[in-house]
Amino acid sequence: MGAKKVVFILLAGVIMVGLKPHWLDAAEAAAEWQRIVAAAKKEGKVVIGAPPGNDFRNEVQAVLKKRFDLDSEFIQAPGPNLMSKIVAEKQAGAVSVDAFLVGPCTGNTLLKTDLFEPLTAAMILPEVSDPAKWFGGHLWADNQTGKIKKLAQQDMFVGRNARQIADALAKGNLSLTIGVGYRDFDAFLDANLPVKHLPTLKEGTYVSGGNGIVGVIKGAPHPNAAKVFFNWLLSREGQELHGKTAQQPTRRLDVDTKGLDGQAAKDVMTLDEFKRFQNFTEDKCNNSWFPGARLAEAVLK
Repeated sequence: MGAKKVVFILLAGVIMVGLKPHWLDAAEAAAEWQRIVAAAKKEGKVVIGAPPGNDFRNEVQAVLKKRFDLDSEFIQAPGPNLMSKIVAEKQAGAVSVDAFLVGPCTGNTLLKTDLFEPLTAAMILPEVSDPAKWFGGHLWADNQTGKIKKLAQQDMFVGRNARQIADALAKGNLSLTIGVGYRDFDAFLDANLPVKHLPTLKEGTYVSGGNGIVGVIKGAPHPNAAKVFFNWLLSREGQELHGKTAQQPTRRLDVDTKGLDGQAAKDVMTLDEFKRFQNFTEDKCNNSWFPGARLAEAVLK
């Protein structure tokens, strides 16, 4: 048996879990897709955990209703808060979330738990199951001290509430923020407040998964609706919509990613460079993110 694949990486700029895949042929896939969509309609709705933001939510709700006659409910919160809710519900035996989108490494500490549904078997549409459609193929998430000290000597505000941090910047109480996503600034940019994104540093940047780490919860209340959402999201249509509304470029090779707030890795680097600079697989989280977070916590106390 191969390693589980439970969290898929959509962006490079989702997390998937699953067993060794058995892909359906075209006829099997079409019949299975019809069965899943019909079962999803009977379930009535899909509950999606996602980052804050109106554009993606509103567009997805409209498309799922029009295409599949499927209602959708969004539970929107920062990734760590969303994962905490999912874990608490799972422990209480009262799961409410079917599928989720979070940022890199948010759920990596939970990959070895029995929390996520294997996803390779859920890849029903041929355009989703075909690795050739994606820059780098199918990617799965399971598989500097001196400068920090100098940073800690500044007059800093440290917090976990991204909206609060963005609000403080917009009001002039902060000069610079780190780790706050594009969508947290949307309302302030729309209001023409003196806030703007910094340009890419001359030293370069890293490859981020954005909020494109997607998974399905084991024991979800609407399992077929979750599969419909999952396949639609990974389809060309779903990735075009997600890129436009979240301003985060996809790894799908058949989706135009020019002109978005973030640059697509497939547009600006080779596959070898992408593999070297990505920061969202399990080994990068365990060997870089988590040790870095522990170091920062120690220095900033």
